[in-house]
Amino acid sequence: FGDLYSVGRIEVEGDLIANPIYSPTAVPHFVLCGELAHYSREDLKRLIEESGGKVQDKVSPETTYVVAGGDRSRYENDPNYKEALQLGLKVMGEQDLVDFLSSTSPHGNR
Repeated sequence: FGDLYSVGRIEVEGDLIANPIYSPTAVPHFVLCGELAHYSREDLKRLIEESGGKVQDKVSPETTYVVAGGDRSRYENDPNYKEALQLGLKVMGEQDLVDFLSSTSPHGNR
């Protein structure tokens, strides 16, 4: 993830934002919520882990990014989505995640 943590808050095109509560040595934590439309959870989990991140089952203060699948109706009632909003995290879509991981991974797109 390169120098992702050299700034306190990351804002990237695609409505992506880092949790402002972070540690420079922390591994990014991702939560997948909603019904994924284009990728399987297993595929996204593999991509995240191969890029050095971890996947959590639910949002917590450690969460760095939240990925919501499909259109808003597929995730707006998901407890993880609601918790992400309460913590001030913005949500990215599936393709935003893939693009982000491709751009931050030292190995490029997988």
